[in-house]
Amino acid sequence: MKKILFAYLVFITLIPNIYALEWKNLKSTHFIIYYKKADMVFLNRIKDYLENYYQKITDDIGFTRYNNFWIWENRAKVYIYDTKKEYIMDTNQPEWSFGSADVKNKIIITYYGVSEKEFFDKVVLHELVHIIFREFVGFSGNIYLWLDEGVAEFFSKDYSFMLPLIRSAIKENKFIPISSLPQASLDGLNEEQVKLFYLESGAIIYYLINNYGKANFVGFCRALRDGRSLDNALYSNYPIKNIDELNKRVINYFSNG
Repeated sequence: MKKILFAYLVFITLIPNIYALEWKNLKSTHFIIYYKKADMVFLNRIKDYLENYYQKITDDIGFTRYNNFWIWENRAKVYIYDTKKEYIMDTNQPEWSFGSADVKNKIIITYYGVSEKEFFDKVVLHELVHIIFREFVGFSGNIYLWLDEGVAEFFSKDYSFMLPLIRSAIKENKFIPISSLPQASLDGLNEEQVKLFYLESGAIIYYLINNYGKANFVGFCRALRDGRSLDNALYSNYPIKNIDELNKRVINYFSNG
């Protein structure tokens, strides 16, 4: 379960050691990549991927980007250690970790040697969605964990292949009511429950966007950002009165889909 949890870890206590080391840097429009001895071919490929992902995510989510956003001193930072050993030692992450992120400060930390699939799919894309989403909606308590992770799941994956899984969960009466989904922590859940949590979280966002479009979703997120309750934000942007009605609609949608 820990491996699953860490792949989606959003908030960490950033270890000061990353600032104490001597880093070279490679800059792009929206990112500064810090490294020591990593191969330049690899670094330039990362730079291109980061910029492409940034543009894709902001376009997909539909949040308005303003001038000077993520440029100059506001660029996101990616630290790439030379070895896994150095990464583990300086960040105090577990041995199986391949990356971590500090969302509030727009920092992603990883190491040279992570496979490209793991690096781009599990570290970069998912965490960039988190960063962009939370930068828009803020860090208030009304942004439930299932919403935060659901957005990252939906926008960082081809969610269509997961649709049969959510239908099976509903058919087998394993679907967890949205009101009962963990709001702030996954502590105490077993591996199957963790997988179901992420599956359901992405499915909720899938339902909202596929049925009502991105504009309504942006309005919903804006309402949450402005301090409205979850039920109020829903009802002001969708023909959905509250979280219980959303739960019924999601179940009905996937049961009949």
